[in-house]
Amino acid sequence: MPLVVDNTTTPLICRPSDLGAAVTTYSATKYISGHGTTLGGLIVDSGKFSYRGASRFPLFNGPDEAHGGIVWHNAVRDVDDLGKSEFLLKARMTWLRDTGAAISPFASFQLIQGLETLPLRMKQHCANARIVAGVLKEHPKVRRVFYPGLFEGADREIVEQTLNTAYGHGAMVMFEVEDELAGRKFIQNIDLMYHVSNVGDARTLVTHPVSTTHTTVPREKREAAAIFGGSIRLCVGIEDVNDILRDLDKALSAI
Repeated sequence: MPLVVDNTTTPLICRPSDLGAAVTTYSATKYISGHGTTLGGLIVDSGKFSYRGASRFPLFNGPDEAHGGIVWHNAVRDVDDLGKSEFLLKARMTWLRDTGAAISPFASFQLIQGLETLPLRMKQHCANARIVAGVLKEHPKVRRVFYPGLFEGADREIVEQTLNTAYGHGAMVMFEVEDELAGRKFIQNIDLMYHVSNVGDARTLVTHPVSTTHTTVPREKREAAAIFGGSIRLCVGIEDVNDILRDLDKALSAI
C-alpha cells in the first residue's frame, strides 16, 4: 500500500520522500504562497512504490478505455526514464483532465514568487514558534503546550529523525487553557493575531477548534485526538515575536 503524506505544514522541514513516502501533497496556498492569496496544490511522486502487477491497482495496470486502452504503468516508461512516476502521470492525464483543476498562469507566477522567499520565511516562522511555545509553557493560565520542539525522550528522538531541525520544528503550536469558556474568552481578546481556521500565513493565525473546525465532531472523538474545550491552535507568523507575545499575554490575562 503506498504511503501518502500531506506535508503542507512542514515544507523544507520534513522530506517525506526520504522517509519512504510514495506520494507527498501540499496545499500551495499556505507556506509556499506565504500569504494565503493564491489557490493551488502540489503532488510529488517519489517513484518509490510500484503499482505493477498488483490486482488492487487496476487503474494503473489495466487498460484505461477513456484513453484508448492505454496502460499507465507501461506508458510511464515513455515519459520517465526510470519508469516510476505512474501515479503522477495518471493524475495529470486523467484526474486533472476530468476535474478541470488547472492552475492559472497568474496563480503559478505568484506561487513561484512565494518559493523564492520560502527558506527565509520558514526559518522565521520556526524561530518565533520556538520562543512562543517556551513562553506559553511557563504561563500560569496555560495547562499544557504541544510543540515538537518541546518533546522529550522517545518523542524527541522521532522529531530529530524526521525533521530538518536546521530550520526548526515548524510553526504549529497547540496549547490548552482551563476550559471551553476560557478558550472562547481568549479568542475574543486577541488584537494582532487573526482568528481564522487557515494555516501557513505570514501573519499569526489562531483558532479555537471546539467552536470552529471541530464544532460538529462528537466530544469523545475530539478528545481522542487531544482536542479539548480549552484547546487553542496557533500558526505562528513572522511578525516581531514581542508583538505576538504581548497579544498572547493580553488575551490570556482576560481569561
